[in-house]
Amino acid sequence: MYGHIKGLRHVLVACLFAVPMLVASQAGAADFRLHGQGGWAFSALDTTPETLLDDTNVTVLLNAIRTDDGPLYGGAFWVDDLIGKNWSIGIEYLRADLKPELRFNANIVGIDVPFDIPVDATLSTFFLNVAWRRYEGPWHPYGGIGLGGGTIRFDFGDGIGEEKQIQAGVQGFAGIDYDISERWYIGASTRLYYVDANIIGEDIRFLEVGLLGNVGFRF
Repeated sequence: MYGHIKGLRHVLVACLFAVPMLVASQAGAADFRLHGQGGWAFSALDTTPETLLDDTNVTVLLNAIRTDDGPLYGGAFWVDDLIGKNWSIGIEYLRADLKPELRFNANIVGIDVPFDIPVDATLSTFFLNVAWRRYEGPWHPYGGIGLGGGTIRFDFGDGIGEEKQIQAGVQGFAGIDYDISERWYIGASTRLYYVDANIIGEDIRFLEVGLLGNVGFRF
């Protein structure tokens, strides 16, 4: 998995360097937008039960991860009409703050002892997005996809420590903006994004549904 993530990171870095050069070459024909956004992430986490410790008297099994929701916020820089009419390309930052729980079951000399460990999970991801967006009129529906990468941090608290790693992500999104003046606009969007991570040696898949409101400026 880490080899794929490293390769994806190199591709994403190359794209992030290529976008400004493309913008500079087409600046006269393009429009630029910058917006901030905030809302809520509804998460679903998936993992396979994994035996973490197995000896004569003690067996510890990671049974599942209890999902949790949390705030989702960030910002985006968009360039319209850069790659064709009604097509936009953008760089977006998203951060989700979640509080899942790891659910374990320990079998000690034949006695089952279930216990949970709460975790603070912070997902910080940059996406390179491509979207179709209707430019005409005051209403601007849009939809697109994004590919990205960033970091995920697991804080176990109570002196246990934390893990921080690079992760890859992909998303699909749709929304609508409304012009409240010549320069300013407001909007709302929904997105589904997927992040693959690894915690205490176990693959964990984050599937997030985000609902966001935004305020933007066109220049």
